[in-house]
Amino acid sequence: MSQVTPLESVPSPDPGAPLPALFQSETQCAFAYRSAAAWRGKTVVLRFDGCLSAQFGYPNDEALAGHLLWSQGLDYYGCFEVGDSPWLQELGAQNRVHSADSESWGADLRHFVITLHDSTFECLATGVSSSLSEESPRDAVAATLA
Repeated sequence: MSQVTPLESVPSPDPGAPLPALFQSETQCAFAYRSAAAWRGKTVVLRFDGCLSAQFGYPNDEALAGHLLWSQGLDYYGCFEVGDSPWLQELGAQNRVHSADSESWGADLRHFVITLHDSTFECLATGVSSSLSEESPRDAVAATLA
């Protein structure tokens, strides 16, 4: 069974207007949003290295309780890591048709989820780092992978 754990070191998104922005290449991904509470006004920039796949959009906060991970600890307006990821398991099963598939495929990947007001971001990557910026999320994320 999956375990969803909060990423305590990453500031939570602003519940009202996080203004998220995404920039992705084939192996890297940067995601930025306005932070909540103590960091209000700052932009949080997350850089995901070794990104295999990312998805951004539905569900919003009104439908989040319908997310597959909701009963495993996923919550509103937060940053999480998923242990025993069903998404990674699904991709692993899909990869089994590949002639070079191995038991260790995907072993270095981690599943991250950011829940926002109007959307949810998920990413499978080898790691994540965070920083704060004074720029808008759009400008900060563009500068991250430039």
